Amino acid sequence: MNTPASGLFDGQRGLAEPYTGGRAQAESGSKIIENGYDAWKAVCLQPYRLRADHPLLLEFNDAWHSVSTLGLGDDAGAASIRYRVLGHAARSLVPVGDGKEAQALLRLWRHASVHGDRLHTTGLDHFFRSVASSRYDGFAPAAAGSADIETRYQALTAVDPGFAGNSAALVHAWTSVEEHGLMDGPAPAAERYRALSGHARGVIDGTAQRLLPTTLSLLLELAIHADKHAIRLHNTAVAVKSGTVDQPTPYRGLPVQVAARAVQGHTDISRDIRAAIVATPPIRKQDLQRGVQGLSRATVGTSRPLGQMEAVRCQERRPCREARRSKA
Repeated sequence: MNTPASGLFDGQRGLAEPYTGGRAQAESGSKIIENGYDAWKAVCLQPYRLRADHPLLLEFNDAWHSVSTLGLGDDAGAASIRYRVLGHAARSLVPVGDGKEAQALLRLWRHASVHGDRLHTTGLDHFFRSVASSRYDGFAPAAAGSADIETRYQALTAVDPGFAGNSAALVHAWTSVEEHGLMDGPAPAAERYRALSGHARGVIDGTAQRLLPTTLSLLLELAIHADKHAIRLHNTAVAVKSGTVDQPTPYRGLPVQVAARAVQGHTDISRDIRAAIVATPPIRKQDLQRGVQGLSRATVGTSRPLGQMEAVRCQERRPCREARRSKA
């Protein structure tokens, strides 16, 4: 991954080599997985040792159906999740002993896991090189990206509340993200989200066989989207440092009292109500309270920040209210 933002991941353990030979190379990896599945089918004794409705067999069949139906699809990141889940299901299905079926399932597990890891890195490489990885154009889009990661983390804890017992490092990384948000600028925030992704993958590698398939999928999704958010924050920091963007603060130009009222007015409204009022993604409360001095430098154009627009609207409405009071 030789791109301006790829240095963000220098020295990060757990990242496999991407498929640099294009889709044909990735397809050859998928073909190896297909051959491994056929090899397992060939050595299975009939009738099979597990009932057709056994949870482990159902999980394995579902994982294979997803892989065989969707294949690589159009997104390497999404495909990586499918193959990692298949590897997990194959490992869970390994019987006691060292028979032919056990060997076939272990081989399928290893190949599917490696293929999934390489697809994950390939997806990051594609993202690096696409316009989707460009810097955030202001505070609100970046805060919405942070809110998306928060939603994914909360979904993970809701599905499997006990996973935190085996993932203290991940919980600590999330606590740091939650505590600091975007308040100290895009560069430190990018590092925190990169760490969050790394610890999510660490949980997968360390406890994969004890994870529910749904938990595994959510962890993989969290890692992918945290990496992408980190990349965009990193690129935002690079743009700010290079001086290629303007440097307004979220409430620049407003009197201190007005700016404070604008912030308080937004933080007093619950996130759900804000989402219903404005057609934009929810913004994290702590980011609205603290603001982002570094990140807001990336705001471009002449449009006013959200708080300034609200304050102006209040001033525009004031004469109307006073006129009504005088008539009364």
